[in-house]
Amino acid sequence: PILLVDRAAASSRAGLSHAALRDATEALARAPTWPAAVKRLAATLRAAKDGLAAEVLLEYAGLVDPGLGRDLLDIRARVSNYDDQTTQGDDGATRGDTFDAAKRRGDAAFKAKRHDDALGAYTAAVLAAAADPAANDDPDRRRAYAAAFSNRAAAATALGAHLDAIADGQAAALLAPDWVKGHVRVATALRALSLPHDAVEAYFNALRLLPGDLDLNAGLCDAVDELRRQRC
Repeated sequence: PILLVDRAAASSRAGLSHAALRDATEALARAPTWPAAVKRLAATLRAAKDGLAAEVLLEYAGLVDPGLGRDLLDIRARVSNYDDQTTQGDDGATRGDTFDAAKRRGDAAFKAKRHDDALGAYTAAVLAAAADPAANDDPDRRRAYAAAFSNRAAAATALGAHLDAIADGQAAALLAPDWVKGHVRVATALRALSLPHDAVEAYFNALRLLPGDLDLNAGLCDAVDELRRQRC
């Protein structure tokens, strides 16, 4: 991960945004709680003017490690087009909404395949979760918040926002380490980004929690096949 972070920084300085995003994403996938990896991907996304994806990282960093969230406040202050004030989207969700209400709206929108609306509602939900001072003390809340991140990862994947999906999947896995969904979201997004090596690792993490699952084994086999084709 150290070499990947350094190469991502060099690529950013050279204006090679795609290469920088690829390396920064892989670094965070390999070391999801390493501050340097989180900072590098957030900075790379900010440079690419992807404020929402950078904010995803900041939200999960603050939930998992409040100290890390504080370390990243300098990035939040510079995120392009980010509005800290309460705003309302087309789906009716607001940044000041309650967690439960926003998550219910997101679930309904996702089931109706209104993925843009679902993404907005789940964003309101995770912002409400991030503002909850008891988030780290109540296992049931952490599991509910993990589900919101996981669901937003699914919405992001449906919209092709795979970097967002990786960050949200990692947030879900860190908030609920005994729950398989976060690892599955990460694996799916990594495969979409043509990173099968890291997808294999994510599938192994999932299979440790749910050994013998047929869908997980099928995904793992597909990722291994993709890795073989890359190396040929």
